[in-house]
Amino acid sequence: MRFEIFDGPSTVAIVDFDPPAGLRLRLRQSEHRAFLIEYFAGEPADIAGDTLELVRDDWSPVEFEQAVMELRRLRALQVVSRPAASED
Repeated sequence: MRFEIFDGPSTVAIVDFDPPAGLRLRLRQSEHRAFLIEYFAGEPADIAGDTLELVRDDWSPVEFEQAVMELRRLRALQVVSRPAASED
């Protein structure tokens, strides 16, 4: 399950969820970066590079999708579902 997150025309993140618990967040530099890291990590976190890999055993696939879609309300970000096998 993959979602691409946009702020206007710019991609700010690509997030993959591989049940049961794997989460991979690839971030671009943007004003949303710190928020997205904390939002998906579930706690304050900082990464030096552009990829964060987490284990989130508290999310089912449905809960993960709902959390990603909630970004529309929280930050007015656009969210597009992509096939997990698609190229970046």
